[in-house]
Amino acid sequence: MIDALCFVPCAPALVPEVGRGLDEQLAGARAAIASVLGAVAATGRQLVLVGPGPADAAYPPEAPAGFAGFGLAEPAGQLPPALAIGRYFAGAAPAFVVGPRGNPPPLPGGPIGLVVLGDGSARRTEKAPGYLDERAAGYDEAVRAALASGDPAQLAALDLGLGAELLAAGAPVWHAIAPLLTRPYRAQVRYEGDPFGVDYVVALWE
Repeated sequence: MIDALCFVPCAPALVPEVGRGLDEQLAGARAAIASVLGAVAATGRQLVLVGPGPADAAYPPEAPAGFAGFGLAEPAGQLPPALAIGRYFAGAAPAFVVGPRGNPPPLPGGPIGLVVLGDGSARRTEKAPGYLDERAAGYDEAVRAALASGDPAQLAALDLGLGAELLAAGAPVWHAIAPLLTRPYRAQVRYEGDPFGVDYVVALWE
């Protein structure tokens, strides 16, 4: 049973050691991430990370995470970058990668607190990683509305194909967890912004 969950972005720059010099742009997102993770951790439930990656996979809590590919002098980790972000903020926890098809991960039994990692579209501006796509704003508004609703059905209704076209890393993850949520939640969106043309949303469901 998923007692509480939070939705956080998965950009490596959110880690201060990686995103040096970006404190002004990312301070709000970092503070919001800390607040929602604190709320989920306060439930006392086992934390579980779910994030995007190239293929479905599972990792134990002791799997190493690192950011050697982002200019830091540290050993390479086993976890994909998105889950390394989760490990940085949430500490050791079982971690599941969701591939592009959005298959539900085999979460452990018992009450858990879920940390859902994923960004919105990466095509919001001409300087965005995927350049500007006029559909991005509408898609991201649908994502924000779904996360503000606390309704798993709205998560399930997000367009997985459009999300892929807009380079939304969170699309398959949101699609994957929707069938695992069997009731509505009280929801709060704590942050939304697109400092680099990529939409970041931080939300808490309790």
